[in-house]
Amino acid sequence: MLKVGVVGATGYTGVELVRLLLNHTEVEVTVLTSERQAGVPYSKAFPQFQGRIDLSLESFSAEKLKSKADFAFLCLPHHEAMDAAQSLLALSIPVIDLSADFRLKDRTTYETWYGPHTQPKLLDHAEYGLPE
Repeated sequence: MLKVGVVGATGYTGVELVRLLLNHTEVEVTVLTSERQAGVPYSKAFPQFQGRIDLSLESFSAEKLKSKADFAFLCLPHHEAMDAAQSLLALSIPVIDLSADFRLKDRTTYETWYGPHTQPKLLDHAEYGLPE
């Protein structure tokens, strides 16, 4: 069973990802983060998960996530995911980023549309995928 963390679990993408992951037979959600709602039980913030997940939200810490999860999904706003990805990858935690921070390989093109990229070296290693 793969233990996963969802960084930014309270936004639209995070909530939808948690819903999908809870139905996956090979995944256990072990970490849910939110800076604004740290300490709040996820099922209190989102009653549709009552009886399905009992975790409390916590502030993001790459070190804490590494102690509880094998893998991380980033559901953060653009420009926030790039630094979180760097801190997780530095600890050898695989990452799937659902923002636009690693969507475009070319730094100049990224910066045309989104602004400065703080982790341009990671762009060379990022793979973009779009499932059907």
